[in-house]
Amino acid sequence: MHVVRKTVSLMLTGAMACALLASCGGKSNSTASTTPPTVGTFSCPIVAYTSGFTSGFEVQCKSSGAISADGATIATYTWSFGDQVTSTNTPTTTGAPIYHVYVQPGNYTVTLTVTDDHGTTGSKSLLVPISFDAAKAANVTVSGVTAEGVENWAWIGGSKFANSTGDFNTQFTASALNQPSARQSAASWTSLDGKLWMLGGAGYDSAGTSGQLNDLWMFDPTAGQWTWVAGSNKANQYGTFGTQGKTASTNVISARSGAATWVDQSGNFWLFGGEGFDKNNNYSYLNDMWMLNPQNGEATWVVTGSSGVGNSANLCAGTPATTIQTSCTASTSSSPSGRAYATTWVDSNHVFWLFGGQTVDSSSGSAYTLDDLWSYDPNAYDATAHPNGGKGWIWVSGTPNSNTKGVYPSVADINSGAATNHPGGRLSAQGWTDKSGNLWLFGGSGFDSAGSGGSLNDLWMYKYDIKTGTGIWTWVGGSNTVANATGVYTAASGNVPGGRLGTSGWVDASGNFWMFGGSGSDSTATTTSNDGGGALNELWMLNIAYASSTKPPTTPHWTWVGGVNTAGIAGVYITETPSTTGSNYNTPGSRLWGTGWLDSSGNFWLFGGAGMDSQGTSGYLNDLWKVQLTVQPSGN
Repeated sequence: MHVVRKTVSLMLTGAMACALLASCGGKSNSTASTTPPTVGTFSCPIVAYTSGFTSGFEVQCKSSGAISADGATIATYTWSFGDQVTSTNTPTTTGAPIYHVYVQPGNYTVTLTVTDDHGTTGSKSLLVPISFDAAKAANVTVSGVTAEGVENWAWIGGSKFANSTGDFNTQFTASALNQPSARQSAASWTSLDGKLWMLGGAGYDSAGTSGQLNDLWMFDPTAGQWTWVAGSNKANQYGTFGTQGKTASTNVISARSGAATWVDQSGNFWLFGGEGFDKNNNYSYLNDMWMLNPQNGEATWVVTGSSGVGNSANLCAGTPATTIQTSCTASTSSSPSGRAYATTWVDSNHVFWLFGGQTVDSSSGSAYTLDDLWSYDPNAYDATAHPNGGKGWIWVSGTPNSNTKGVYPSVADINSGAATNHPGGRLSAQGWTDKSGNLWLFGGSGFDSAGSGGSLNDLWMYKYDIKTGTGIWTWVGGSNTVANATGVYTAASGNVPGGRLGTSGWVDASGNFWMFGGSGSDSTATTTSNDGGGALNELWMLNIAYASSTKPPTTPHWTWVGGVNTAGIAGVYITETPSTTGSNYNTPGSRLWGTGWLDSSGNFWLFGGAGMDSQGTSGYLNDLWKVQLTVQPSGN
């Protein structure tokens, strides 16, 4: 009986083992479910070049040798092509090929993930170089092909990988080894001698600590070198305010991002507000005013605004907070509330204008957008050259209220100015001044005609009448609702960028406005939110035809010049190291809040921002680009 009982026990043990293994033939599903499949080998050669409105390099990816650990078949082959596109192929035969088109040259990391019938995966990656030379080497016909667009981007310096700490090699001396760290929303100026200047921003310091920065840099386009002029290489510095109105070598502007900046007729740099640290080391939205001398880098805390956190505006004495300051004489006691990401202009009389931005309620701590328009005259010009004459801040229009909705005329009356018109509260809109001194405003993140928040693509013009001392906002184009702020991308007229914030822009010698990047709504209406949605790398140009010198501009014509019309595009750096040689195939990756300058030769320079590097990794950037526009787009 003892032997029988033992035999039964062994039989039960064997049955249990077979049940657990689901096989008594020596194959273990337990092993198969935990051991990754073998991927085998794969390749992605260029097999064709497609021409037309969406030209690109077509590759054929195929694999062989993929097998599960227990010999089972592979259920799916999932390809990630390194350009934010993923395709899943369930092949009828093992390793069936799959095709993909790259719209831009570049080095792409293709990853193949195989999944067996137990759901276990294995992956393998391959670097796939895409270029015209690679296509020709594969005997693919590409003769006569030209890149779409007219831009010629040169990657001048910095890293093609996100979140670089830069190189603070020598201070006060230009060096090929100097390189600012990665950042967004830095303040920028172009000095009268053509040098490019940059202050602060939000990003990484030399030790890799993220925060607000206050380092001052100067780039010489001729020498191609950076100079670390002033400020700290450490984040979150409080600064030294000194005595109001007195220039001192010991004065240091505190760390901040999103400040408003401009250059006066004497070449001095001016800076207002931003998000950062005040004199008392408090962190919030600021309304202090500074002036910088580009000859020696010394700063002056101007007698206006506050050294503390500036959460409320200083209006005219005795003026109710709900009354627009149109009849008040400018004075040093008036100033806008603390804010960041305002829209700025300098008109033909060297008067500085500031609109909207974002601030915070000091009681609740909630951030909100503004719609107030202010002007500041740093000099005592004639009364006809500035609202009400004199110097100082003037509250010109708008309200002190939070998250104000826009007031638009009827769609039928678009392009008709009215005293009641005004854009809604918003932050990070794009602004520029035309040849007639009119102020232009595009997009941003804010509130539409219904009070709904999101990314906007409305186009406005503000015209100030010197004789009457009044100004008029005119809604010129785009949508008055965020729901309809999707871009239109065609090969003909009718184009319009989708809603977006944080773009980089400039005006060329012909008066055309150019705009790169930002974050918002792409051609597929991807994510529209107060934060802007997806980062973009589109380049647009706006040509404005004037009906007459006395009427508002009419028929604004947008041209989609370059970049990809979907969000989240990796940068294309066709050389391994920076080069001054431009290429139609170089393209900065999608980004917002990049720092921009226009040099004396009409070239636009772009530094950093928050966006996508060469590998499609999102973060702070410190790459420096220069774009030369080789031909004018059609339709202008």
